[in-house]
Amino acid sequence: MSKQSYPKKSTWSDPSQSQKDKLDRFEKLSRGASQSGGDQPQPAVLLKVLNDKSVTGFDPSPYLHGPLQKEGNTPENKARILIELSHYRRTGKMNVFWEKCQQEAAAIDPFYKNNFRGVNFVIPVLVPSDSEMPFFQNSVILSDPDDCQHIARAHIKKQPNFSALLFQSLIATTDNVHWAKQRNYLNEVFLPQSSLSKIFPTSWKRAKFCANKLATMSTNAGPYGVQMHDFFLHEAQAQLQLALFGMDEAFMEETNVQIRDVFAGVHKDPKGGFGSKMVLDMLKKVGENENFGAPTDPDVINGTKALFGPLSKAVHNAATDLDMNIYDQFGNMMLILFAGHDTTAHTMTWCAYELAHHPHYQRRVQQEVDALFAALNGKDMVYEDCVKLPFLTKCVMETLRLWTAVPNGTFRELQYDDEVRGPGGKMVTLKKGTFVQVCNLMRQRNVTLWGKDAEEFNPDREWQGNEIWGMSDATNPTPYHGSNPNSPRFSPFTFTPRDCLGKNFAQMEMRTILANVFHRFNLELSAPYSDVNVQKNGGLECTGATMGPMDMTPEGLETTKQRMAGLAQPNKPKMAMYLHAVPRARTKL
Repeated sequence: MSKQSYPKKSTWSDPSQSQKDKLDRFEKLSRGASQSGGDQPQPAVLLKVLNDKSVTGFDPSPYLHGPLQKEGNTPENKARILIELSHYRRTGKMNVFWEKCQQEAAAIDPFYKNNFRGVNFVIPVLVPSDSEMPFFQNSVILSDPDDCQHIARAHIKKQPNFSALLFQSLIATTDNVHWAKQRNYLNEVFLPQSSLSKIFPTSWKRAKFCANKLATMSTNAGPYGVQMHDFFLHEAQAQLQLALFGMDEAFMEETNVQIRDVFAGVHKDPKGGFGSKMVLDMLKKVGENENFGAPTDPDVINGTKALFGPLSKAVHNAATDLDMNIYDQFGNMMLILFAGHDTTAHTMTWCAYELAHHPHYQRRVQQEVDALFAALNGKDMVYEDCVKLPFLTKCVMETLRLWTAVPNGTFRELQYDDEVRGPGGKMVTLKKGTFVQVCNLMRQRNVTLWGKDAEEFNPDREWQGNEIWGMSDATNPTPYHGSNPNSPRFSPFTFTPRDCLGKNFAQMEMRTILANVFHRFNLELSAPYSDVNVQKNGGLECTGATMGPMDMTPEGLETTKQRMAGLAQPNKPKMAMYLHAVPRARTKL
């Protein structure tokens, strides 16, 4: 099929039916295994019909800890492990399985006796791909801090596991040259001074609006309080559409809940292809409206046109400038629509939960944001004002550490033979082509790396090097800058060069929203989220592609129970976070 390009004016060519069917794959798969209406093939059956590349190629399991090492890489052993894995994945507890593997390794390896979360281990995985049939592979799960940093920086080639959904878009492409071209092209949208500071007024305007919206929600709240997770999901999606994509309020409100329902696998019309239709409609709007402008458009650079909808315009322009096909355009738009709101909303939800759980930290945040509002004296916040919220920044960074939004980290394929730490602390050579996963969760909760309070929320902990976003230091004395906060023990946006494209936009919008929320409200824990109830009902984390909060209300727990029994769709736990939002005494603006 030849590549399809989109003109920069209003002429538009709809995709063919076969193209639309392929774009709709995202929505079908988002509904989970139960979408077929029948039982899924068991691993033992799939192992007989699909290629197992751990048999035909290099197998790392004999050289590293993991459930395959003891009993061997046999089909029977692998099938048993995959069934166990599917249970943990389906119930949103993949982190429990990971740590189970690590604890079993530490029990027999004295080197890891006091550092079980530092164990690298191997598990079998079923890998989807857009270019070939799904296949089995044994993947190395990395938690050693030095290995994580080294491998992520040196081996930028991705596994093909995202390509079935997002084709060869920025996050999914396995072609390093194709990735570099897309990254260099789209990076302009997320540069702090030439782009983010210019769309900051839209972010600030929406943040002020959402605080008024929360006041109404608080007044009408039920016994559990406000569903703050849904509130943050809605507002993060609103910020994306209004500030980055340049959509109008009506389009945003019409599509906000529906696109989030697509991602959650609960859209009321599962066969309607809402997700692909929305993305194509957004691209069509760019072609029909000459007001859209990207940072490097000549008329934006010379000041004759304002920056507007920079991401939509950049993806639209890429059809011509990069000869980007319809699938990669769709993949990049859908990637930002999902990852750009879901991860940010999770982080704001977890931060709100922790500040409700620790009122003394919440009061310090409020003192800081109150001082900012007093200094603004009725003026709008600007991008550079984020530097005036250092304690809120530490709270966000601590949230990203403890409740990392992307527990899976990043998936890579080794581009050449390389070494990682194995049993007994000795280095083990992995062959070119080995699949590795640079995980975040275990490393960022490792007491060896963070101290005895690693599983506690402590924004005052001792941070190291470049672990705090946007802070000046001796090597970067500018008053304020965007950055990728990372260290060997901490990489919420993974490591450069293939780190998160939208990291600075996420940090920006979190500060506009959270500053307005805590300026106006005290957040208090709802009874279902008390420590006793959380412990009784199995913990708050719902670990999937991203990590959100389990719905701990009686109704939410019952919904999850029904889903796990196969009596309701989708086949995954229900997420929510209820908190009481109590208006503060009128503060001086």
